[in-house]
Amino acid sequence: MKNIDLRQAVTILSNIGMIAGIAQPESYTGGLTQSPRSNRPRGRLRAGLTDEARLMNHRQFEAAVRRAMNGLPDWVHAALENIEIIVVDEADQVLDPERQGLLGLYVGLPLPERGVDYAGELPDVIYLFRKPHLKLNLLPHDLRREIAKTLIHEIAHYFGIDDDHLEELGWD
Repeated sequence: MKNIDLRQAVTILSNIGMIAGIAQPESYTGGLTQSPRSNRPRGRLRAGLTDEARLMNHRQFEAAVRRAMNGLPDWVHAALENIEIIVVDEADQVLDPERQGLLGLYVGLPLPERGVDYAGELPDVIYLFRKPHLKLNLLPHDLRREIAKTLIHEIAHYFGIDDDHLEELGWD
């Protein structure tokens, strides 16, 4: 995935919403409800995990996911129905049979494919995998940004946008 900052990611998510037919309020400007900023240096570290990444336990990773969710526009939250977001350390053989080291995975029936008789179904699931994120050896700010980008990528799948279309939008 090319280096996209969180504002650009939300703008792309906005475009995804329009493509998926999700109505946005006219007052929506494409901005975040919270604007994460950092003066820390950006980029990858060459020698191992940062102290924060090494120490980012499951609870701390979930907190980073919550912060990313809280930064999404209200219209996205309103469009998310019957879906859970689950953090696990790594994908098991069922979720990642080819052992690709997935960062995230959407499992379910995308929103545009749900018919009028869609009711009483178990929730769809967005899995976010903690250890593959940590193995990226990113600086703390970049790690949190990567978690947010992964979350947005999987939400795009929920909206019915496949990987080929995401690539056309600048997500590869």
